[in-house]
Amino acid sequence: MAQDYNRLEEYGLIGNLETCALIGRDGSLNWCCFPRLESLSVFAALLDINRGGHFHLRPRDQYHATQTYIENTNILER
Repeated sequence: MAQDYNRLEEYGLIGNLETCALIGRDGSLNWCCFPRLESLSVFAALLDINRGGHFHLRPRDQYHATQTYIENTNILER
């Protein structure tokens, strides 16, 4: 099944000072190095959607989602 890449502006960054991940507005986790930033990527669909690996968490039914950072913070709110 062919999938489309998310646009870069549709991603939010989350992290814990050890590693970080890019979370798409569609609920996809498409980039994450674990357990540290210099580690190999666990999810890399950002680079290769078919072979890079990803994780989705989303409703079964059609939905509309937004995500923003809480003002003056780096906390991603969905």
